[in-house]
Amino acid sequence: MSESTDDLTGIWYGRYDAVGRAETNTFIANLSDDGGTLSGTITEPDTSGETEVRRAFVSGARTGSQVMFVKQYDGAVLAHAVRYFGVVNGDATQIAGRWQIVRELGVFTMEREKFSTAQIEQEEEVEAVR
Repeated sequence: MSESTDDLTGIWYGRYDAVGRAETNTFIANLSDDGGTLSGTITEPDTSGETEVRRAFVSGARTGSQVMFVKQYDGAVLAHAVRYFGVVNGDATQIAGRWQIVRELGVFTMEREKFSTAQIEQEEEVEAVR
């Protein structure tokens, strides 16, 4: 993973909530950031009870601290798209914002741990000694 604070590549753990109704869910996003072009997948528990998980594809963009992406469900349980608009914090470990499906709105947050190259190299050295 790059040490750039602009690179959003990685595993993100998130939560979304609906505004005006009781809908809350968690998700795991596996994002790839290629110079500001975002792609990846999202997996989340299926709150409808039809299956254990729902899967979706992600496509979008990052410009500075602004992030926009579309979560397109794969059709196995749901087939609609959700638009996400958020802001990345200074060290690129959190994204917070809002989501929208036609007239439905909500909020979301996503977080990830971020390790520097030095931390990874140090951990590799510890593993090699074991």
